[in-house]
Amino acid sequence: MTSILAHLKFDGDADYGLNSTNPPQGTAALAWLEELVGKMKSGTAKGATFEIMRSTTNATHATEFIGFSTTSGTCTITANGATIASITASGTDTADATAMVAALHADADAAGLVLGTNYVATVTLASATTADKIILLGETFVGGTDFTTTGSDTQDAASFIAAVRAHPWLQDAVGLTQVAGVVYIGLRPGFTPKTQTLRSNNGTRLAVANPTFAATTFLMLWAVMPGTLAHKVDIGVTGTGMSVLDSGTDLVNGAGFTGQVPGSIIFGVR
Repeated sequence: MTSILAHLKFDGDADYGLNSTNPPQGTAALAWLEELVGKMKSGTAKGATFEIMRSTTNATHATEFIGFSTTSGTCTITANGATIASITASGTDTADATAMVAALHADADAAGLVLGTNYVATVTLASATTADKIILLGETFVGGTDFTTTGSDTQDAASFIAAVRAHPWLQDAVGLTQVAGVVYIGLRPGFTPKTQTLRSNNGTRLAVANPTFAATTFLMLWAVMPGTLAHKVDIGVTGTGMSVLDSGTDLVNGAGFTGQVPGSIIFGVR
């Protein structure tokens, strides 16, 4: 279960401007609580209200993957029609993808919406068999047990992705997509795992590329807010050599916060 803060409001103040569609999480939520305690101690606020929104399922972040291939000229990424990152391609595809990540993180409009990384590895499923293994960040997934090996490569890849998304901590550490059996795996922006590797037991049936998640020519967009709401963000790319890998038009594969359980909390002093 995942919990977030929503509908923050100090006594006598207007709504904090954050609600269940854009709540603070992690350090931002702690900062708000710290501010609350400080204001109550100083007497500048006599109370506050907020809600804890508890998801009935674990929330995961929506993602989208963009490829760079012989990019040139002006390259942009848009969200719902607004430009959130733009560069003039001038180096290798990897250098341009890295520059686009930097541009994305420098954009004020993108800051509360998406993060980016081009630390992306791939594993290509080609007739994987029972007992074949994929080891992702130290966690082992076994063919025939954790993911299927009896379908097409596309079906088996989808099964592997589903297994990772159901994993207790990997679901919040990586984003994944696949095209025709090629699984793209991006590290969560800002996350440095203890074991930063992708391996397999067979280089033919489960061929791995970029096993240490070095900077590469693929860029993953990661929704800041977990859940399905990010699916409403339409992603577009323009520029020679840029493409959305799964040919999609929006952030996808978010989960959670479909069955919210709100609980109001009121703090006050006299």
